[in-house]
Amino acid sequence: MKLSAPLGTVSTVLAFSSLGNEKDEAIHKKYSLRRFDATRDQEALVEICQNVYGGSDYLPNIASSLAADPQCLFLVMADDANDRPAAVANARIFKHRMRWLEALRTGENHRSRGLARHLTQLLIDLSRSEQHEMYSCTVASNVAMQKVFERVGMKKISHIHQLSFAPLKELPGWKAGDDRAPKPLLQSIGAVDLVDGTARDMQWKTVTCEEELNTVLKQVKADGGIGHLVGLYELLPDSAVHESLRDGRVWKLVDTNHSEDESTGAGAAVFALTRDEKISSLSSRNVCSVAATTNLAFESALWQACCTDRCLSLLDGDTAFTVAFDGAIPIENSVLADALPLADDACLLFGSSSDI
Repeated sequence: MKLSAPLGTVSTVLAFSSLGNEKDEAIHKKYSLRRFDATRDQEALVEICQNVYGGSDYLPNIASSLAADPQCLFLVMADDANDRPAAVANARIFKHRMRWLEALRTGENHRSRGLARHLTQLLIDLSRSEQHEMYSCTVASNVAMQKVFERVGMKKISHIHQLSFAPLKELPGWKAGDDRAPKPLLQSIGAVDLVDGTARDMQWKTVTCEEELNTVLKQVKADGGIGHLVGLYELLPDSAVHESLRDGRVWKLVDTNHSEDESTGAGAAVFALTRDEKISSLSSRNVCSVAATTNLAFESALWQACCTDRCLSLLDGDTAFTVAFDGAIPIENSVLADALPLADDACLLFGSSSDI
């Protein structure tokens, strides 16, 4: 494969050391690797993404910002015949020694040639040469992407619960462009009464620094959780977490021992109100992220976020937030979870290392 522009200080030759089969050799002969150029590549990217997510792919709208972000390695496999992108992918530094693989797209005329696997392996090798491991998400129905992950050695680590946007957009004021005043989630779906008194009475404290947050997240991990705050199809990057901490939008559960019976204990828990600028179809870009391992802690966190002035007053009326929460929370045994419009297609978390 030819390199039409330098990729930075990383040795690109090293990155190709693990790629040597016949299919890879064919790719090397037909495609060139370079960074995404927002000026010359945008038109081709729009074409690649035109049928993704039913024609509502977010990637064309943020491509120029990814290309300009020093934390991102947004690469293009360009067809040597016309120098147009055949496949793209981005690897973003989102935490210390961790990159996030995202925006992996292959043009319809270039599929079934191994480009997605090849580009993913390349980005993993480049990342590891900088002592970063790679992580990513895909949905359960995307078997092709799961096979790509498996072929490059990425293993399933956990999963993330999140809500389906389709039913949310039916709620008054929740759809982008709907001028009606929205209510928070629990009020909008009529689920306030499903939160029992124990969950309502639990005490939460504002988290004031990263060290305090990391202590709680380590406890969540020890309880069987992911150990990170989650977002929509991602682990929250440090930048988003720092913004929420700065604005006083992160809370931890204080009293985790409401019963001598351990089966009803809440365990360690933390939740944050954060923003996801990729959201375009909802009226709010806010997301409530919950890291916990029990239904009791989850229900208490949702009650705090939706029903208390201490949380709602920080949102300036922008209260139609969606929710993402740790896959360790056992939703099968929750009456409240049954009432939530959960996404049917599970979000699966993969990593090049199982240590997360």
